[in-house]
Amino acid sequence: MNTTLKKIIKGTLAIFVIKLVIVGGLFVFQSCQSENVNNENTEEAKTGFLSSLKLSNLNLNTLPITNSKNTKNEGFMARDMQGTTETVCLQLFDGSEETITDEILENINTIGQLIDTKTNYNLMTQFDNDDNINNSDSSENNEDTADYDIEDCIALIEIPLQPVVDALEPLVLDAKDYFYSQGFNDNDLNEILEGNDETYLVSLAVATMAGENQDYVFNKNNNVNFLLGIESANATTSMLMNPIAACALQAIGADVIVNLAIYGTKALKKHALKKAIRKIAAKFLGPIGVAIAVVEFGICMATQ
Repeated sequence: MNTTLKKIIKGTLAIFVIKLVIVGGLFVFQSCQSENVNNENTEEAKTGFLSSLKLSNLNLNTLPITNSKNTKNEGFMARDMQGTTETVCLQLFDGSEETITDEILENINTIGQLIDTKTNYNLMTQFDNDDNINNSDSSENNEDTADYDIEDCIALIEIPLQPVVDALEPLVLDAKDYFYSQGFNDNDLNEILEGNDETYLVSLAVATMAGENQDYVFNKNNNVNFLLGIESANATTSMLMNPIAACALQAIGADVIVNLAIYGTKALKKHALKKAIRKIAAKFLGPIGVAIAVVEFGICMATQ
């Protein structure tokens, strides 16, 4: 009787252990499947966003603008740029010895030409002002596109606001889809934005992708530069950077990307995104700054 009872108990325990192993295995398998699905969804959303970015870049690249050095566009301004425009101050970097002729400036008639001139002649706009970024820890809205000294401007560029917003609108939707794929919802995104313009989600998505793509080679251990795979300014650069990271660095800046390079839980990720959005708001000062960054990023990606 005792022998039979022991056999029954052993058999029951064996069956229980087998079931436990099976259930555990199924749980691990389902977890892996779920993670794979989430990764696939994120990659799909990322691909959709980058495709949309190419289209928006094309629309923005050829968007007509006017500048103070080209009086030939006055008639066009009256016909086609009615409504709100925003001014971009094109200026030399401090200490720059570049010689910029009026002929060069007169040929700036689209946003794409503005970016090309800015890149080729080492120029800057108010959106490249690092002082804004360094003072961006406050959650207050920092949109002030007049944050420049007009005496420093070698040309004043007028960009129509509504066509820029229209060109960015589908890109904003795809940026949202990208963050949805990472587990965020509309309430999360509103909390992250802190009342700032939704177009900032475009720059935030690009910066997030750059922060997550750390498959580049580096060999210096130097804080921000370490995270981005960049060697110190005094060293010879010998790294290969992921194209998204390289172009985001140029168009958006290291100060934004470094906040998104490493994070863990959703709460930590949200905190990093909120900190990054403040820096984006301080840097881009509204949709026009975002549009310029989109074009600059798109031109860079096309050359990779």
